[in-house]
Amino acid sequence: MKKFLVFLIVAAAVMSAVSCAGAPDFTKFEADQGVIMPAMMMGEKADKYDGPNLQFTAPKPIAVDSEGIIYVAAKAFDLSKFTADGKFISVLGEKGKGKGQWNYPKGLAINSKGQVVISDSKNLKILILDKEGKFVKEFGEEGDAEYQFGDLGPVAVDAEDNIYVSDEGKVTGIKKYTADGKFVKVIVPQVEDGTPGTKALAYLAINSKLGRLYAGDDGDGDIDVYNMTSGELLFSFAGHGEKPGEFAEDIDGIAIGPYDLVFAMNTDGGSIHVYTSEGDFVTAFGKAGIYEGEFAAPEGIAYDSANNRIVVADEKNYRVQSIALSDLGL
Repeated sequence: MKKFLVFLIVAAAVMSAVSCAGAPDFTKFEADQGVIMPAMMMGEKADKYDGPNLQFTAPKPIAVDSEGIIYVAAKAFDLSKFTADGKFISVLGEKGKGKGQWNYPKGLAINSKGQVVISDSKNLKILILDKEGKFVKEFGEEGDAEYQFGDLGPVAVDAEDNIYVSDEGKVTGIKKYTADGKFVKVIVPQVEDGTPGTKALAYLAINSKLGRLYAGDDGDGDIDVYNMTSGELLFSFAGHGEKPGEFAEDIDGIAIGPYDLVFAMNTDGGSIHVYTSEGDFVTAFGKAGIYEGEFAAPEGIAYDSANNRIVVADEKNYRVQSIALSDLGL
């Protein structure tokens, strides 16, 4: 009996220690941690994309799967995948206007099956490939109806593989589709100045655990948070300005990281801002520049959960950088 009691006491102590060792105290982070040296950096400027030799044109959308494999693309940058350490693996699919082909991947996401979901701005469709680049399905068509596309932007998926994509056409907003491509609704319509909500679409991210859709709003420079089922606007945070946590201009990348933290790209300032899930500013890192850990007009960011890194498509520096979050205290 005594041994059993001792076991219970020890188990309780261990559980208490684990509980105390949970999320860091976000109130104690420095407002600006400056330049963090990348755990990985790959790519250099080239007139023509050459993945095997890491010769890059401007990379834009980026995604990372559960194994840390990096997927990146752009207008003149073939949809490609790389290891977490920056080694070229392959090009996925092929460029073109036919079935199963991509033309201008504007957004990338990875669903629960490890498939690559592509919003193709030129072909005006959602294309899904498996991780080896084999065609799975596609849907979408040009038009002015709610369910049709005008100018596709970033894309995100939830835990049930529902697809959310921003579209700037006759009906502008974030549109929701099932995993099979059936239109659900315009879950986030674009609104006019003076109305709460998203006025100019940028990037988006999903936190399925909290049931939230985070949308970058270039119009107000804030991040709008919606119920991902109903589309109800829950709250907004950040905004344009020069105070810690505010954006100089564009918001061109959002990702959900550990502890439900929100990572957002302050494009003009070349820095990445970090917030709690409720929109409280935690810290920032990086700055505008050409050297390691600096960014030039970066657009896409993604969370690499396998390696606890934030991965950035550093567009005007023609490269991809990965920042280890342990270097930030996360």
